[in-house]
Amino acid sequence: MRNPFSIDEETNCASIVWVGGEYPYEQQWRAEGFIVRIGAQQCEILDFQPPPSLIAYTVACRQTEKEEKSNVDEIATAVAIQERLVETAVAYRQDLVFIQDEQLQAVHGFRFVPMRMEVLMGGPSSPGGPRRYEWTREWKENWSSARLISPFRGPNLITQLRFPAILKPITVGISGTHCAGKATIGRLIAELFDTWSPFDTELGEILRNQEVLADSGHRMGDGSGDSNASLWDDRVHQAEVNRDVQCMENGQSRIVETWHIGNLAWAMLRAENKKASQEDKNKLIARAKNAIRQHMNDRVVLLVHLTISPGDTVRRRRKNDKIKLRLPMGDEEKECTELHQYLDDRTQEYLREFQSELNVPVLQVDNSNDGDMRATLRTIVEFVNNQQWRRTMPYS
Repeated sequence: MRNPFSIDEETNCASIVWVGGEYPYEQQWRAEGFIVRIGAQQCEILDFQPPPSLIAYTVACRQTEKEEKSNVDEIATAVAIQERLVETAVAYRQDLVFIQDEQLQAVHGFRFVPMRMEVLMGGPSSPGGPRRYEWTREWKENWSSARLISPFRGPNLITQLRFPAILKPITVGISGTHCAGKATIGRLIAELFDTWSPFDTELGEILRNQEVLADSGHRMGDGSGDSNASLWDDRVHQAEVNRDVQCMENGQSRIVETWHIGNLAWAMLRAENKKASQEDKNKLIARAKNAIRQHMNDRVVLLVHLTISPGDTVRRRRKNDKIKLRLPMGDEEKECTELHQYLDDRTQEYLREFQSELNVPVLQVDNSNDGDMRATLRTIVEFVNNQQWRRTMPYS
């Protein structure tokens, strides 16, 4: 078994046992799964606090180790740690409010992701004899129904679960209309999962020539207003596919702005404006699906959609000159409403279709309240953590 306290993304198998009740009616619960590390920032946003006793013990050990660095007498060092522990614990009990950040950093958090559960109830002399039930994670149905198993068959974690050499990484595609907060929220989420790769910005923005942007130019293609920019959406799609390949090679989890689902919405907006045929529109939908399906071969895909109203878009644009320069418009209210139709309403339709057809978990979050970003972050982090089990799956 690998070291469960390593900070990389290697498989860290773990088993947790809990016993309750008294014989002959006692129950012994066992959970088997894997461990992933939780950074200090994620603990803070989720309001996770380590027990004061754990903080006290950790601080006492660190302080004593510094003082006893030259002391090779292990017994003396152990006694000193215990004495310091008592002193520190008493101090924390007197006032738990003043816990320093550096002391919290000394305590590492880990999330246990169960993949198999079982319960052993009673014993040979209990009414009905001993009974043992088992639940396992199912790929589509989440947890399986309880099934009765032989009470004395020893569990084997390796045969029960399919653990790859490395847990599948996660890609979170974050979509939403103009000014929905994709970039702001995306960067913060990437920081909260501290072992992930940096946030991937929207490719449409990266590839645009910022010096030739024209009012309403986004309606045709690259933002220049040039009607010959018909290959713009093909270029964005291929660049997105290439970036997918690069991220699969580095093996890190990531969060990416707009991604294939958002690129599809932009492409459909322009297809409507160019009066494209239904066949051409169907091709755009098919290639977005295929790109996501291909990406799901060796990683977990999650989709997050941020919702705001057209009025929120206009309000946020008028407060930020950089946004206006990044996407200039001739008639803000009219064009923000049009964008909302495709980047929000239509996108939600695509999300429902992709969720059903590709079995992609989807989260929609109302991000219209500018001052409640913490709630949005917490909702997304909890969604990602609740889907961690998808990084591996049980045998069928």
